[in-house]
Amino acid sequence: MIYYQGSQYGLAYDPRSNLNVTWIDSTAYRPTFLNQSAGRYSRYPQVVAQWDGANTIVHVLLWEDTVGTMLSGDYCCNNLPYYTVSYFRKVGDEATVGTWSAGRPIDSCWFPWASLAAAPYPQTGLAVTYTNPTFYGGLIDNPNDLDVWCRESFDRGVSWPTAYSVTNYMNAIAGHPNHFTAWLETQALYDISGDLHVVWTAKPTSSDPYFDGFDWTGFDQNIYHWAKSTNEIVKVATGSYEDFDDLCGGIVTNVYGFGGSNAGFIANISLSQCDDNLYCIWNQIHQRANRNDGRCYQPQPMPGVLDDCAYTDNPMARANWEIMMSVARMETPHLWDLARNVSNTYKPDCGLAGDPMADGLCGSEYKPTVERYGLDETGLDLTWPAATDVDLSPGHNYSGSFHLNMQYLDDQFPGPSMWGEWQTQPKTLNWTRWIRLACVEPVEAAWIVVRPPSISWPK
Repeated sequence: MIYYQGSQYGLAYDPRSNLNVTWIDSTAYRPTFLNQSAGRYSRYPQVVAQWDGANTIVHVLLWEDTVGTMLSGDYCCNNLPYYTVSYFRKVGDEATVGTWSAGRPIDSCWFPWASLAAAPYPQTGLAVTYTNPTFYGGLIDNPNDLDVWCRESFDRGVSWPTAYSVTNYMNAIAGHPNHFTAWLETQALYDISGDLHVVWTAKPTSSDPYFDGFDWTGFDQNIYHWAKSTNEIVKVATGSYEDFDDLCGGIVTNVYGFGGSNAGFIANISLSQCDDNLYCIWNQIHQRANRNDGRCYQPQPMPGVLDDCAYTDNPMARANWEIMMSVARMETPHLWDLARNVSNTYKPDCGLAGDPMADGLCGSEYKPTVERYGLDETGLDLTWPAATDVDLSPGHNYSGSFHLNMQYLDDQFPGPSMWGEWQTQPKTLNWTRWIRLACVEPVEAAWIVVRPPSISWPK
């Protein structure tokens, strides 16, 4: 199934040809929006399909393309715009089979970014995850004090109980142990047993962030994972290269490059299941700083740590992205192994082809997209180009039959072009590439025990 927004007036689905199209017209989704005036259209469609044992159910999320007043009963910041995220469903994957349900508002959000996940058969779960201000963030009008929220259906989208907070961050209470703030991006996944998993980007805050000068808007972000079955939150990856309390500053972005559009130093997360393991895949810049805190050294940027960038003095988003991966077993989703570099293209002082000032071409692998459930190729007569196989096992000798298909953008010059004319980012034609990622096992970490547990004066 291919979906697209063919015009601003409606959302079209085209499984085979333009003759097989089903529409969600603006007259159907506009009544679900905060701003219901004529001319209000949808954007950012998301689609997932779910099998119920007899039929395919198609689920759709649509975002409002303009802003309005928050939904009744919501708390949030008075000085923010709001967008509705609305849900539709249809039983039947052919255009002539079934009709679209009436739209249902899921929530009103201050930023249009959400994840939609459907549980595999025979499980019945369906989840929408997103970030919105915490309770105190709403009361104090701080749009950067964000929680991760989830609204979950247990009957494949027929009914939707009230949304709940996955994180319940408590930044307004000085010294509270749950001092973190999420950013915009979340991803949800149901594993084959029906357990819901959510990953998101966030960073720890200081002990009293509302009053001690904490920088809410920095680019430093980590990845965190939550499993509903255990209700545990654990860190998957580190992209916060600053002092823990963020009071002494992080990487200087006008030297080392910004994150991406609406992203920090970590972005574009995918969460997948394959061969009884969970795979978290993401984009990261300056990941080499996890092995050495380059801020403490002169000259800057420290060679080999914070210099994976284009040679130009342009400060805006000039660091190269890498694609990273971490693995956990389904039975221990709180134990994620050390991140592995999927792309591994360290290109300091890079530039465009033919530029005599550049030390080679850039390697900025951007926006990886990974299928949610891996393929077991046992017994299948399939032939793949050898160059598409990526084996990240310790000995590069994976012998299993499970793989994840992944595509990404091969950016010829790092940094988006939408920052503005004065940044003069080169406009380049970039390839969309595809690889088959071997579903390798997590790498066991050494179990470290320190004895004695304490040191004191002898008695």
